[in-house]
Order: sequence, then C-alpha cells, then structure tokens
Amino acid sequence: MLDRTREHLIQALISAAKFLEAVENDFRKSGLRHFARTGDIQGRFKTLLSSLDNTGDLDLMIDHRIQNLQEHLFDLAAAVREKVEKDIVFSNPATQEMNRIFKESKAFLKTAIDFLRTDSVALSRLLEKKQDMCMKNCEQYAASHEKRLVDGTCVPEASLIYLEMLHAFAGLHSQVLNIVRLREGMRDSSTLTTRTIGRGASYLFL
Repeated sequence: MLDRTREHLIQALISAAKFLEAVENDFRKSGLRHFARTGDIQGRFKTLLSSLDNTGDLDLMIDHRIQNLQEHLFDLAAAVREKVEKDIVFSNPATQEMNRIFKESKAFLKTAIDFLRTDSVALSRLLEKKQDMCMKNCEQYAASHEKRLVDGTCVPEASLIYLEMLHAFAGLHSQVLNIVRLREGMRDSSTLTTRTIGRGASYLFL
C-alpha cells in the first residue's frame, strides 16, 4: 500500500514539473506553443486520481492534495495564457521576479521528488526552508509590485495577472509541502507499526 501510494505521489509531482516547464516556456517566449501539452498532463492527473479506490482515509487525503496541486498549476497556466493572448507586457522587475520564482519552483519540485524516492530527512528539512523562503519572497515581490503600481511602472491589467501568478506559485509550494508531509506521516506510521510488531514477536520467543 505504501509503495503504491508513494508512486502515485511521485508521478503527480513529475507531471507537475513537466506542466510547470511548459508554462514557463510560454511565459518566456510569449507564445502558446506548449499549451497543447496541457490536456495530456491534465489527463495524467485524472488517471492518478481514478486509480485510487477512495475508500480509505489515506486515498482521500492523496486525492485531495493532488487535486489542490492541479488547481494551482491550472490557475498559473490560465494567468500566463491571458498574458500572452492579450499581449500584456510585464515590467522588467516583474519579469525578473517571475523568472526567478519559476526557477525556484522547478528546483522545489525536483527536491520533493527526490525526497519521495529516498525519504531523506535532510531533504525534508531543506524543503521546509525552501517553503519559508518562497513565502518571504512572495511577500517581498507583492510589496515591490504595489510600489510599481503606485508609481505607474506597472499597469492595472498586468497587475492582476502578476498577482494571480504569485498566488498560484505560493499555493503550489504549499501543496507540494503538504504532499511531503503526507509521505512523512505514511513513513512514520509504517515505522511505528513495524516496531510494535517487532516487540510482540520478540515477546513470543522469550
């Protein structure tokens, strides 16, 4: 059960990483060439969800987290699509901030995938630190953006899209960390059960 659910979580994050890369390419190149892949990746999420039997608490928790992850990714994609279709230009500082958070988010997903494969405590702690840094960066970016809006560097239409993207990134990081914590709970529960059985078996052979 644990191996199957871990594989579901890994596949969900791999799909998320590919989706994020496609959206980033469209953001950087101001085109919609990569959005053709959106349907394929969305199908992978649906396959993952349908493969869960949804009868146990664990499957329901996995289902909920994958769906939330999917929603934040699709919100991000929708914001980028609107930017491209309406030919909305971000200021240089806003573009640099988004490029930075795309890069950080891809690295965050890669670290999370590595954690799911290894159950490394060090990677878990690193993800906690990265999550804290992401939240601080988002707050800082939002504050800088507000100043640009006041001084006229950023136009209102671009402002709405920028904030939607920022919110989606923050949600993405939060949901990935929730998946990591879910895996930690699965691992800890398994370890506790093994130790309990082990003590019982030892008692039988006394």
